[in-house]
Amino acid sequence: MKTRILFLMVLVCAMASMANALDIRYMGSGPWETTANWVGGVQPGVLDAARFNWGDNTVTVTSTVGTVDRVQAGVDESGTLHILSGGTVQSGTWSGAGVAGACTGTFNIDADGTLNTGVITAGGGHLWVGSGGAGNIGIVNLSGTINVAGIIGLGTIDAINPSGGLGFVNVLDGGLLALTNIAPVTSIQPGSLLTVRGTGLATLPGDFVTAIQGFIDAGRISGAVVPVYDDFGAIIQTNIVVPEPATMILLGLGGLLIRRRRA
Repeated sequence: MKTRILFLMVLVCAMASMANALDIRYMGSGPWETTANWVGGVQPGVLDAARFNWGDNTVTVTSTVGTVDRVQAGVDESGTLHILSGGTVQSGTWSGAGVAGACTGTFNIDADGTLNTGVITAGGGHLWVGSGGAGNIGIVNLSGTINVAGIIGLGTIDAINPSGGLGFVNVLDGGLLALTNIAPVTSIQPGSLLTVRGTGLATLPGDFVTAIQGFIDAGRISGAVVPVYDDFGAIIQTNIVVPEPATMILLGLGGLLIRRRRA
């Protein structure tokens, strides 16, 4: 009986917490840290969505701000989140650019700026880019770091089904897109594009070579897939890079040596 009562108490508290979750919009443009610019005069908390969709506004971050449940840029109205050097934003369930409506949502992340997903939600932490319907566009320009604890989706609502929107992720010089998972064929929908430029780098733990090469062949990733091997010839990491010609030669020689070692 006591166990049942305790369970009911936990359930009631959880339901109450869910009921208190809010979508809090930032009014106009300015620093995230300016509390008065958030609707209601309160910054979003760990159960809330931080929403940037106020007449194509731009909100900047220069420090480590409070963790929220969802980060949303572009919901029926366009908006931009700009994380500058020294800024860190953290979400629990997911972060999204171009979330809903015929508008554009943008994440600009400068060098030494960071977006972390999935820091408080087990099994969450997804990155959705262009997850809204037709006419909805999501854009990520990355010179800093994005750590994605969940899965990534461009032009999809769930990494499987198309959203009707378009997603574009540009990993620029010095940028790092640290992924955990990607769904072969469906994570990047037709018309959407992940581009790696200059010294930019996208990584996946383990062997995703076939999946990434499939996206490259389909014109949905602009970059080259480079596996990282352990001492026993097993792939422990999959990188997406834009290698210099000399690097491509070295990679080819490395693959030849590995094949010879296995023979």
